[in-house]
Amino acid sequence: MIRHINIIKTGSARQRPFLTMAGGSFQKKEYPIYCIELEHETKGKILIDTGYGTHFLSRLKKLPQTVYGKLFIEKEQKKMEKQMLLNSDYDWLFLSHFHPDHLGGVCEVNYRQLKLSAAIEQLKKQPRVMQLRQGFFRELLPQSFEQMNYFEAAPLIELFELKLNAHDLFGDQSICAINMPGHALGQFIFYLQTIQGPVLLAIDVAWHLESITEGRLPNRLTKVIVHDFAQMKQDITCLAQIHEQQPELPIFLSHCETSLTQLLEWNQKRGGAIVGYQEN
Repeated sequence: MIRHINIIKTGSARQRPFLTMAGGSFQKKEYPIYCIELEHETKGKILIDTGYGTHFLSRLKKLPQTVYGKLFIEKEQKKMEKQMLLNSDYDWLFLSHFHPDHLGGVCEVNYRQLKLSAAIEQLKKQPRVMQLRQGFFRELLPQSFEQMNYFEAAPLIELFELKLNAHDLFGDQSICAINMPGHALGQFIFYLQTIQGPVLLAIDVAWHLESITEGRLPNRLTKVIVHDFAQMKQDITCLAQIHEQQPELPIFLSHCETSLTQLLEWNQKRGGAIVGYQEN
């Protein structure tokens, strides 16, 4: 069971909403980058994703540094001085997928055990051009991972309330990992059982909660920056059906302020003790 959820804003990037949501503005806006800390009643402290970290761009090779910097990071943000995590040790680190805004700080985090998707092995074998297309930068990873295991190795169970299959990561259904790879190869989202009820951490299934609740899908132009655009639409539709059937279930997204507001409101209705928020 999850005792506490802490949402941490570790930084931001800028993008044009018309790309990420139907009806969005052409003017660039700030997209927050959220990581999630969980407190499990027996497994300890868990961190989901790391943000960019403090040395992200400097660790990239010249070509991907130029391409990624121009696409996603404003000139005044390129030093990334404040894009860092708390100085904390974690019992577990989960990497939801392998884009740099989710794993760029992996070498700066102290953790005892790591969970991630086995798709990393497929990504490592791809040609460099394909890796760049997938938003995968091998130089951001440690030379070797210790105490690592894959989400896919956990028992596969059926979540009847969601009508989905999921991997039961700790054998108690407190954290169930669901494969939704449209946005990124190897992306997993997480269905939590907290002491006050379930929460769905949908990571990057969509950039905006409105894509799920109002059907405002991303622009087809995003095909060039996501793994599988058709699959991404299916993933969003799946969550839209869950939302329609369970409108009280909070769905949190890693770059969406609206989803954070919804989660905090859900928390307040339950006494305000389950979810915290901070900015670094």
